[in-house]
Amino acid sequence: NLELTAGGLNHFSVLLEARYRDSGKDAYPDILEKAPGFFEKAPGYSDILRERKKNPKLTFEESTEQRAALKNMVSEKPWADRGLFRRILEDFELLPITVDSHFGEYIGWAHDVADHKGILDFLELYQDILTTSTHTIEMRLRERIVPIIEGIVTGSGYREEAVNLPNDGLVEELPGFVAVEVPCRVDSAGIHGEKLPTLPKGYAALLRNYTGVYDLTAEAVLTKSRKAVVQALLVNPVVSKADGVRELVDLMIDKQSAWLGYL
Repeated sequence: NLELTAGGLNHFSVLLEARYRDSGKDAYPDILEKAPGFFEKAPGYSDILRERKKNPKLTFEESTEQRAALKNMVSEKPWADRGLFRRILEDFELLPITVDSHFGEYIGWAHDVADHKGILDFLELYQDILTTSTHTIEMRLRERIVPIIEGIVTGSGYREEAVNLPNDGLVEELPGFVAVEVPCRVDSAGIHGEKLPTLPKGYAALLRNYTGVYDLTAEAVLTKSRKAVVQALLVNPVVSKADGVRELVDLMIDKQSAWLGYL
């Protein structure tokens, strides 16, 4: 019964509007009221790893279905894996549509509130799954590209909730040259992004902090410029140290010279 609109940058999106379909009433106040009680108790990676050690047959994917399979487990650590999520919810009054592991890529102070034990357990969990699980090919829909292609072929006009497209006015608060993440309509003419509602100023400011990184990264590729790579790192909000950046760039280019040697 919810009609939702979310958007922002790739992996850096929040819920912007929520309405009840039957009444048209704004549902965001209810979400903000109920979300803390839900996410404070939701299991994190440390909980999932502990359960897998008890039951090695337990698999895990990043999906609501898999989390539901944990039978309403309550996390041993309140707000597990969601320290950053919590600050955005409380201080900006917005609901992120990803967990900290994605959202934290863009915010300089994310490391200060992140669940570092959860991050290490996330790594151990996936190493364990990838080295012990048997994988099979299944006739089950898993990739979003499939319904998008079907929507174009059939001209269905359905709504895809999150697609990365050139901005071109879809998000007025951001430069037109960046790619943004917005809902879109899919039909036989292609993919049509929906213009987002006015962004809250605080969230728009967080997004703008990162658009310069995108610009310099593209500049590096187009002009084959190592200097632009260095600058892209130095303007990145999550980079807090300057010493070693140039050496890091040289090392990455050297280790991946087949792909980055043009810089």
